[in-house]
Amino acid sequence: MSSTKRWVVRLVALTLFNIAVVLAIVLIVPQVTGGVLAMIGAGVVLALATVWIRPALSRYATRKAQAGAPRRSPGTQRLVAALAVFAVAVVIWVLVVLLTDIDVHGWFWGYVVPPLVLLVAWWIYAQVVDSLEAKVASAYDAADRKLT
Repeated sequence: MSSTKRWVVRLVALTLFNIAVVLAIVLIVPQVTGGVLAMIGAGVVLALATVWIRPALSRYATRKAQAGAPRRSPGTQRLVAALAVFAVAVVIWVLVVLLTDIDVHGWFWGYVVPPLVLLVAWWIYAQVVDSLEAKVASAYDAADRKLT
């Protein structure tokens, strides 16, 4: 598979997965609302932010968390690392809310719970990424054969 095709397949698979994640957030979290187009847009923004912004934020947060590591106990260091990961998810969620028509009401239900859902979703995606990308690649090949 060419590198361009690989990137297209990964971005499409991630976007479809993220649309489902945003749909789940809207259905599960009572203070988050959005129409179909808003959820699709949020899935696209979430996919782009996950690919290009999340790695940079994660590196920055990890560097900051490790800066004071020698002065902390192992348990405190794990807590700081978990808070850094959560902070990255919060920033990504705030970007999604600001750049789309997703409506959020209330700080806890709107800005604490959805990032927790994102963390779970990122973990699930890491577990199923190979299988999901294989299915999207198969669909990509079938569409390519029909077009040519």
